[in-house]
Amino acid sequence: MTIYDDLNRRDFTINSIAVNIKTGKVIDPFNGIEDINNKILKATNKSSFVEDSLRIIRAIQFASRFNFSIERTTLELMRSNADLIKGISGERILDEFNKILTKHGSTKVALELLEKSNLDKALFNQKFTIKDFNYFDNLDIVSFYYVLGILGDKTPSKFYRERLRGEANIIKALETLEKHFDVLEGKPEAELKWTIFLMLKSSPVLKDAKIITQDASKVIKDMKAGKIPMKLGDIPVNGNDIMNKFGIKDEELGNIISKMYQDALMNKFDWKNKDKTLKYLENI
Repeated sequence: MTIYDDLNRRDFTINSIAVNIKTGKVIDPFNGIEDINNKILKATNKSSFVEDSLRIIRAIQFASRFNFSIERTTLELMRSNADLIKGISGERILDEFNKILTKHGSTKVALELLEKSNLDKALFNQKFTIKDFNYFDNLDIVSFYYVLGILGDKTPSKFYRERLRGEANIIKALETLEKHFDVLEGKPEAELKWTIFLMLKSSPVLKDAKIITQDASKVIKDMKAGKIPMKLGDIPVNGNDIMNKFGIKDEELGNIISKMYQDALMNKFDWKNKDKTLKYLENI
């Protein structure tokens, strides 16, 4: 195989460049350097996506990470070959999505291009339910996969688990978010704080989820600032302390601990002080 033949089999022109290590001469038969300078993504040849349909998602990954525009002909090739993605394993698709999320790609651009390329239909057997993605930029991992599932009219955790073969901790976070997301709005303050505490107890990664309601975000902000407890252990009194002090155990002990954290979330006592916490428990 000649160097030209090798470069012709690469995915995009920006990756179809070589250097002769003896002479230092740049070999750029497809004008990849010009495309880099112009921030344009072009398929190296018309069969690029047929040879490996994962390159369609890779195009979206590059465009969202490096703020490249996708050339019109290349976008048409992506559309016409989108169904081929059905034959790609979930693990490979997940890896490309995660590169967007972990390498500072624009989730807004990624979602827009999933819709424009018809990959939404290939992944979900239907088009996205909306076309305005302005609210979905800079999403964290959990929020991105939650939004992705909702836009495709699928249960996010099920899609992430069964199609993408994703990680257990993200599956747990998505399941927790699905359970609580619709009931966060309009809750009384005490109930909202307790719900969020239970959410974070089930899935701590949700503390960075951007998709939750504004009121819930304020509560988590206070938790991160140490104004109210975020997790078990934040209060310097545990089950053994309560048993030794009051002789309470079993189910009643669990109820007392829950009551202690619910009241601490409302700052009804100095929960950072062990002696004052035990004194408060004595009063109740």
